[in-house]
Amino acid sequence: VVQGTLQEIYAAKNFKNTDLVKFPDNNSAIAALNNGTVDGHFLDYEAAKQYGERYSALKIAVNIPSFDAPAGFVVRKGNDAFREALNKGIHEAMQDGTWRNLYQKWFPGSPMPEQYLPKKN
Repeated sequence: VVQGTLQEIYAAKNFKNTDLVKFPDNNSAIAALNNGTVDGHFLDYEAAKQYGERYSALKIAVNIPSFDAPAGFVVRKGNDAFREALNKGIHEAMQDGTWRNLYQKWFPGSPMPEQYLPKKN
C-alpha cells in the first residue's frame, strides 16, 4: 500500500493477518508487484483498473466499496469566502445531480455512495 493514504489506514484496520509493505507511490508498488516482490497492491479502484489495462499480467482481484474513509478539501486559514463558496458549490452539485453525473462519467461501474446523492426534503 502507499504510505499515508486512506488505503493504508483501511488495510491496517481490516487486513490484520497481512504483512503490509509500504511504498512511496503506486508506481513503486506496481513495479514490486510486477517483479514478484509483493503478492498484491491495495489501491483505489479507478487507478487499479488503469494499471490492469496497462499491464496484462495484473488483474483486479476484488473491488472493495469503502465509503467509511472520508476525504476533504483543505483551504488556507482565513480564506472564508473561498471555503463558503466551495461548500455551497459542492452542496448545489449534490442536490441538482451534477455530482452524480460526474461520478458516473469518471467512475463508471463504481457504486455511488448514498451520502453523495441528492437529499430528499
